[in-house]
Amino acid sequence: MTLKQDLQLLTFAGVTAGAGISANVAGQRWLAWPAVVCVDLYLLAVLVLAARRADDKDFRRRNTWVIGWFPRRTAGMAVVLLLLTASVTGFAGLYVGTDVFSPHKDPLDALYLSVLILGFSDFGPNEGYGQFVVITQLVSAIVLLMGVFPILISRLSSFDSPDT
Repeated sequence: MTLKQDLQLLTFAGVTAGAGISANVAGQRWLAWPAVVCVDLYLLAVLVLAARRADDKDFRRRNTWVIGWFPRRTAGMAVVLLLLTASVTGFAGLYVGTDVFSPHKDPLDALYLSVLILGFSDFGPNEGYGQFVVITQLVSAIVLLMGVFPILISRLSSFDSPDT
């Protein structure tokens, strides 16, 4: 892993987070789905590649491109924060001014719903599109928990090089 690869991952995560923030704050709702999908696809790819690396010790040697998907420790912390921001603000962007919840929410209300109370029954999603968005957010949160936190913990707890 090189500094260039870290910068590429940070740029990807930063652009994705920017899209999520724009979807929520600037009302650019069309950016919300791409932000959420980019986060989930990256995390799923990392999960698959991590599983392949763990199961097949020669996989990394045969496929040197795999290392580019995994940031080093310091960059990994920033990538995780940016991906979390992209996911939360992307879903909040889906809540602003739409029919997901009634009545329509402003950006701060949407962020509050996206982060703190989803699943606590304070608000119920409207039928159809609203239920689809909430179910998608729950699936995305599961992918986030499965993908980001174990990778981050393994990076922080390991004293070995991230390439080993």
